[in-house]
Amino acid sequence: MKIKDNVVTGLNLLEKEYPDARITLDFKTPLQLLTATILAAQCTDERVNRVTPALFKKYRTAQDFSRAQPEELEDEIRSTGFFRNKGQEHHPGLSKDRPRLQRPGSADP
Repeated sequence: MKIKDNVVTGLNLLEKEYPDARITLDFKTPLQLLTATILAAQCTDERVNRVTPALFKKYRTAQDFSRAQPEELEDEIRSTGFFRNKGQEHHPGLSKDRPRLQRPGSADP
């Protein structure tokens, strides 16, 4: 069986088992969904949905997150728990192992 077939089969089984399942995180863009998902680790979706409106208003792009002051970003997500680890996912300056976001073919983020 091909990978695509396995995925389709899996999705069909999940839909049959959980017909009313829905995402409870509030988001409008793929970046917002990624951010909310990261923040939701070891935290309730309700708490994340309280934090993200201000976060999404302030940080509209991945570059905005990468340019944030690390301490400020950590403070903004502190109530979601594990804020230092979660901050590293969005701010390359918080992680020694993660390269800075760059446009392809450019030295600038």
